[in-house]
Amino acid sequence: GHGPKSTGPSINSSLIYYSIFSEESFLSVFDMMPENKENFIKVINTQNLAFSPSKLLKIPLTIKDTSVPVSIGADSIVFFWGRNSLPNYTPECANYSTSNNHKEVLICHVNGMDRCAANISDLPHFIPFSFLSTDGSLVSQFAWLCPEGTFCCGWECCDVEKESRFGDIFAAVFVSICSVILLILGLTKLWQRYHRLRSHD
Repeated sequence: GHGPKSTGPSINSSLIYYSIFSEESFLSVFDMMPENKENFIKVINTQNLAFSPSKLLKIPLTIKDTSVPVSIGADSIVFFWGRNSLPNYTPECANYSTSNNHKEVLICHVNGMDRCAANISDLPHFIPFSFLSTDGSLVSQFAWLCPEGTFCCGWECCDVEKESRFGDIFAAVFVSICSVILLILGLTKLWQRYHRLRSHD
């Protein structure tokens, strides 16, 4: 699938971070000078960079190829490096091999999909980093596609039917509660009127 269907968020900052920054994934996704690779990975794996108090000093990371997406988590939602990297509106299917785990992904019916994007800076684990394309331009968003019957929510796709079912249940409960309150108020008024009439007799 191109996005997990769920009623609640399952794709979070931690999952995205470890999908891209694991030792196996990192060197496939990012371009580094050979002499820096080993040292950098050691630092990433030993220090809790994600929660560094400094937001000013960013570690720049160059993405090898911004046109190649990354797989996130076991459900394998596919993240692209910004909206511009999403597949074009086309009747043909788009075929990708993700950079972090070389998973083959076939994306069809792009025209009927929701195009989603969110700022990388909103992910706590990503605060210490800035992401650059090979031409030096800043990449500030992850983007993904949600198939028909789902919609963009959080960092993933949520099932429209489940969400609307929840909405229907909520509406039914709300209407029931209101009806009971109105009934009680109505009965109270009738009771008061009955008492007033009896007291006049």
